[in-house]
Amino acid sequence: MVTDDVLNVISLTVLTSITVVIFGIYFFCPRFIIETWMKFFVWWSGMSRKFAHIDGITLCYGEKGRQCDSKPTIIFLHGFSADHYMWAPIALRMPASYHMIALDQPGHGGSDDPLESEAIGYHSQVKKLYQFLQHKNLDIKNKLHIVGLSMGGTIGGLFAAEYPHLVHKLTICCPSMQTPSASQFAENLRLAVDEKGPDVGILECGLLPQNPSELKNMLKLSHYYYTSLPQQILQGAADMRKQRNVFFLKLFRKIAETPSTLVDNIHRINTPVQLIWGKEDSIIDISGLDVLKDKLVNCKSVDVIPCCGHAIPLDQPKIFTELILGFHKFHLE
Repeated sequence: MVTDDVLNVISLTVLTSITVVIFGIYFFCPRFIIETWMKFFVWWSGMSRKFAHIDGITLCYGEKGRQCDSKPTIIFLHGFSADHYMWAPIALRMPASYHMIALDQPGHGGSDDPLESEAIGYHSQVKKLYQFLQHKNLDIKNKLHIVGLSMGGTIGGLFAAEYPHLVHKLTICCPSMQTPSASQFAENLRLAVDEKGPDVGILECGLLPQNPSELKNMLKLSHYYYTSLPQQILQGAADMRKQRNVFFLKLFRKIAETPSTLVDNIHRINTPVQLIWGKEDSIIDISGLDVLKDKLVNCKSVDVIPCCGHAIPLDQPKIFTELILGFHKFHLE
């Protein structure tokens, strides 16, 4: 018969072992904590993490709800170096009756890097999005509401220009573009280019942190609200991101070659469009809003969110969700 003393020893041993493992992960592998939290939050938001094998690579995406005839599917396109996790705060607030998909672009999140033979610019990402929609049987006339932010906003706009018959509505949020007034990020980048030439490196980009200090600076630049985080958590996030910094730098240089791509094609967009911008955006200056509004032929809604930076879904998820759903329900043709 096991005595109480033996049970106490066993319990103490188990608790000690668990404590040692937790502390070991926290101090020696903090990236695991970040990755686990992100997967948990995606699950908690109601999204299921799924994969699609398309044209030689695997694409990862989050999906919530089911496709239905009465409502267009909402496709969320993330920004540069982000992934479907950035949409979890929106998915959390999205009614279960809506069908939404948040796709990881090639080289981002859980998706494979593009093949060596593949181009990586905007137009190749538009093509990959179309292939993904075909795979999901979503290439249906007038059945998509595309929501894109930053790089995703430009991809969404170009997709609507290229495949207008598929897009019922388009929400463009602070898209990657050259703006009349330079943002803080653009000014910092200009100074780096003046000093080191056009081939800026990882250290000069500002969006490719290598350590906790650089990550903190990036978060302060992209968010209006910044919450101080423990050093080890910052280290874990930096470790997770920097695995792909070489690819991200290659992509950054490629899309920076054509800063006017969206504006050059915006006259081709006939879909009803909603423009959203964070008033305190330090990455893509809000002066770009008037440029797009003046050139769009069917701009139905312009929304500027106060107390909000570039990371709109993280700074103001409630307001952002309400704006998207409001546009989704109304402004019907």
